[in-house]
Order: sequence, then structure tokens, then C-alpha cells
Amino acid sequence: NDFIPPVILKRIIIFDKELDDGSSYADLKSLKLSYKQNFFSLEFAALNYDHPEKNQYACQLIGFDKKLVQLGTNRLINYTNVPHGNYTLKVIASNNDGVWNFTGFEMKIVIIPPFWATWWFKTIVVIVFIGAVFLFFKLRENRIKKEQLRQTAINKQIAEIRMTALRGQMNPHFI
Repeated sequence: NDFIPPVILKRIIIFDKELDDGSSYADLKSLKLSYKQNFFSLEFAALNYDHPEKNQYACQLIGFDKKLVQLGTNRLINYTNVPHGNYTLKVIASNNDGVWNFTGFEMKIVIIPPFWATWWFKTIVVIVFIGAVFLFFKLRENRIKKEQLRQTAINKQIAEIRMTALRGQMNPHFI
């Protein structure tokens, strides 16, 4: 059998629940998932009907798997704890006589990060932190200036009292 079987996506399962968007998965080229949906399974089929139980499969989630994973006759791919990011899933398959379709099936998978892992949230946190540090130093500087003004006023009062006392001592001598 020299037929090169095309590879199609049959099902998407997220947390053991089938994703049903009412359309065929055959033309699906990208999949967006939230960071909470990082446990998913995908089922594929090689369209070879001559002893389909002998069809072989291999896959790689580029950006997550380091190399191509041989699945044997298993058509279901399971991924758990996939961190947020952009990935490309590549699935290749062979017919019952080992003729591989190396073009296979490719799909972009985007796992959207939680809001606290986004660049804009991190930027806001840094700005707030810098603002808090700046405010802390400004308040401390104002407190030190007030303390210096209070100390200067006390020293001025002490000098005036001493001057009054000195005048009081000198006046009887000149009388």
C-alpha cells in the first residue's frame, strides 16, 4: 500500500469534556485556550481504510516537547500542565504498510496567560512599586524638614530667652 494518508483532527477534549463548537475540526488551524485549560487531549485519524488499526502516529508540540513522540497506533494525544505561550502541534501518520505522511497536520495552540503573568500587569506593578518608594522617601524628607524647622524654632526661642535673661542681668549694673 503506497497511499500516503492525510491526517485530520477528530476531537478536542479539555479536562475530559469534549469541545463542541459545532464545526468540523478538519479545517481548524489554531486553537486558543485559557491558562486554566492546560490539560487537553486531541484525537487524530489517518485516512487510510486498509487495516486502519495498523496506522502509526507521531506528534510533537513544538515549544513543549523536545523531540517527536512516537505514539504507535494510539490516536489520542494527552498534554498536561502546559505553561502559557504559543505552540505548534505537528502530527504525522503512516498507513498500514509504514508509508509516512511527513507533511501531516499542523495547528497553532495559544495558551493565554493569566492576567498576573502579562507584561502590562507586571509594568503596572513596577510603576506602583516605584511610586510607593518615591512617596515613602518624599514623606520621610518632609518629616525631616518639619523636624529641622521645629528644632530651629526651639533654638531661636532658647536664644531669645537667653538674650532676655542677659539683658535682665546687664540692666541692673547700668542703673
